[in-house]
Amino acid sequence: MRLTDGTRFVGREEDLGRIHALLAAGERVVTVVGQPGIGKTRLVQELVRADARGASFCSLAEAVDVEGIVRGVASGLGVSLPAMGSPVAQLGRILVDRPVRLLVLDNVEQVIAPVREVLTMWRDFAPDVSFVVTSRERLLLGGEVVHELSSLAREARGDVPSEALELLLDRVARAGRTYASADPELAHLEEIAARLEGLPLAIELVAPRIALLGARTVARRLAERSDLLSLSPLRAALEWSWSLLSPAEQRALARTSVFVSGFTASAAEVVLGEDALELLQALRQKSLLVVTGDRFGFAFSVRDLAAEKLAEMELRGPTEVAHARWFAEWAAASEERADAPDTLHALALERENLLVAIQRSLGTGTVDGIARSLRLASGLHTLAWTQGPFDGYEAVLTQVVEAAEWAGLETTAVAWALASRGQARRRLGRREEAVSDLTRSVAITERAGDLRFQGRVLCRLGTALADARRFAQATQTFERALELARANDDRVWEAYCLYGLGLVANENGEAERASERLDRAARLFAGVGARAMVGYASVHLATVWLSMGSFEQALRCFDVALAAHRETGNAWWEALTICGLGTGHLLRGDPEEAIRHFDRGLADLQRMGDERSWAVYRAFRALALHARGDKAEACADLAHAVDRVRGRGDVRSTLLLLAQLGGLQAELDDVDAAERSLAEAERLLAGVDVKAASAILPAERVILDLARAREAERRGRHDEATEVVARARASFAALEGTGESSEPSLERSFYYVRLSFDRARRALAEARSGAPPAEGRASITIDAHGRWIVASDGRRHSLARKVTLQRLLRRLAEARSTAPGRPVSSEDLVVLGWPEERVGYDAAMNRLRVAIARLRQLGLEHLLVGQRGGYLLDAEVVVHAPSLPGDARNDS
Repeated sequence: MRLTDGTRFVGREEDLGRIHALLAAGERVVTVVGQPGIGKTRLVQELVRADARGASFCSLAEAVDVEGIVRGVASGLGVSLPAMGSPVAQLGRILVDRPVRLLVLDNVEQVIAPVREVLTMWRDFAPDVSFVVTSRERLLLGGEVVHELSSLAREARGDVPSEALELLLDRVARAGRTYASADPELAHLEEIAARLEGLPLAIELVAPRIALLGARTVARRLAERSDLLSLSPLRAALEWSWSLLSPAEQRALARTSVFVSGFTASAAEVVLGEDALELLQALRQKSLLVVTGDRFGFAFSVRDLAAEKLAEMELRGPTEVAHARWFAEWAAASEERADAPDTLHALALERENLLVAIQRSLGTGTVDGIARSLRLASGLHTLAWTQGPFDGYEAVLTQVVEAAEWAGLETTAVAWALASRGQARRRLGRREEAVSDLTRSVAITERAGDLRFQGRVLCRLGTALADARRFAQATQTFERALELARANDDRVWEAYCLYGLGLVANENGEAERASERLDRAARLFAGVGARAMVGYASVHLATVWLSMGSFEQALRCFDVALAAHRETGNAWWEALTICGLGTGHLLRGDPEEAIRHFDRGLADLQRMGDERSWAVYRAFRALALHARGDKAEACADLAHAVDRVRGRGDVRSTLLLLAQLGGLQAELDDVDAAERSLAEAERLLAGVDVKAASAILPAERVILDLARAREAERRGRHDEATEVVARARASFAALEGTGESSEPSLERSFYYVRLSFDRARRALAEARSGAPPAEGRASITIDAHGRWIVASDGRRHSLARKVTLQRLLRRLAEARSTAPGRPVSSEDLVVLGWPEERVGYDAAMNRLRVAIARLRQLGLEHLLVGQRGGYLLDAEVVVHAPSLPGDARNDS
């Protein structure tokens, strides 16, 4: 009998290993169970194919009784039975006589009771024979060992594709289309394998469609859930499973389809009604439900079929209402225990159920449904605030608030929804909208006379006002909230108010006052067991310590905060804290450790959609690259961060990042670009009050002045260079506090001011303060063909094996000869340096920056200049270039 269709068997090493181990240990009956399409048959076919002891495969898919079982087994064994006598007994004797040590019975779910009966007899007849059975339902036979088959793994194994993707690639190739390892369509194939949940039958059925239509089209259709159930073999398998259920089991499975991301037994009891647990157990035994921990779930194909059946039974409306009511009550209870360690995890598991319940409740168009959607939205608050995505949460809250306004509702629930939307908008950088929402929320609580709730909303309004740079209003709002908290003996919100007042003091440059308030807040939060808030306060306290130069104390605070955020599952604050640790290591002088932390935190911030924080910390990562010596890469990264934050309404972050970008561009001697960046920052500063910028901009201007001094030196204007350096030193001395206009608190008030000051100090320390030696300018010799460089110290650097560097140097030398002072564009240099390669723009620019940095290390540090989107060899420095085309005696 041919067991397979000749296709390659993929994955399942662990499943095969466990079944072999069970049989080797002497187990007589192993039942492989799993949902339709999971690959049970193919697994046991592989088991038989690889078995050296003597194994037979018998399909019982057509059997409906004992007679059918006997026919299927006899066919599998290739024997004919005598007309007389018991066929079950005859087969038992044949098993004894034939060299069969393993008998596989495939697809027995429709004949569970008869199979249980015959296996009981055959075990006695043939004690040396073991049995492996495949079924969607366990046999409940004494001595049976069950192995539950799950979907193919969807996680990659190092550089090896996941089992699901490997199967998909193999079957698509058999259908006539292959994909190279770097094919961009691989991302769509991974999406398809994941959306099919690693279900082998679904993968087998979709592969020919991919070969015909392409992965992108099929991925889109699957995302739209179009024609999933029309895959006829999968549909037939599901309908077969459905037909084997009792009417009560069918109704129960249909009703569970209202859950979109799994469910607990408690939720099922409300939705399914009486006998819920017994029905769940029955569906579980038939492999239509799976259990993970304390949650039930099912494959997409099972859920889609169940949803169809629910509509046919006309049970969808009442079942969806029951689902929404349960989650509305559950969400309200979860918000009350938001600080409990397990709450965030539970909310994350129910996110999709909460979101669909909101949409269903709004869809009723009734006041009851809208009120229910408000309660449901409140349950998402803690989850959205800690894990994002903020834009998605803001969109949901807008739907709910607008529906409440349409219905004329003005309740505490509406106030809370407005407050939650205000916080989401604040995180998205829409600060004035945030203030408007929170102000409306306060007004509703005032009219309702709910002083305790009013104090909480006031606290959130104070934070939004501080973000909007309205520090006086923010302080007044926090102080008003503090009075209400103390009047209601609410220690938690008293701590919140102190926390907010500490933030305002910190933003206003009052580091000492900020540290005192934040420390008191952290202690109060710890006293009431508010671990999440201990984390928040500790992060901000750490940033104050950074500004004050207490780096070790800051790192200890960050560690306390990180432990709290991990304990409470607060992914967003964990990411911010990791970036904070990166900043601490940067200020302490360890750029490698800083970059490691930034890389970890930035990935999570980007995933959660926090563009502002991502851009700010990407800028700090650029400063870490700068501190490591990668100045060109640092400048490019910082420019990227500026582009991301510019135009999002965050003027403060934009101007601070622009100021630092100008300094980095100046260090690369790109004077024109530096001037543009600093001028734009100064224009922005004219319209806002950002105290830190009043120190950062002059510090970056000092760095620009030093670049101008270097330019003057290159052009032989040494007196001018000396004068510019002296003026820069005087300007910075005033900034540091040695002049009449000093502000000595600025550097100790803002750690980002400290970063700019440190870079200015280093630049001044490296600056030349006098004219060059009398013997003249440094001489650097370049080979006409770019094969070698002789630096001013006489050392010769060969480029014989560095073909790319040769090409770049030769082109720069030719340009210097034919068009002095005109840069070669970065794009032209990339094409010249890597003529046969096609990579993305960012990757190409990174390659070029690395190559330029290498040339500078070989003696061209002051000769190779970046200007106006390209590079040039400075015409004012003495260069001997023998045999340059068109200029054989060039000795200028």
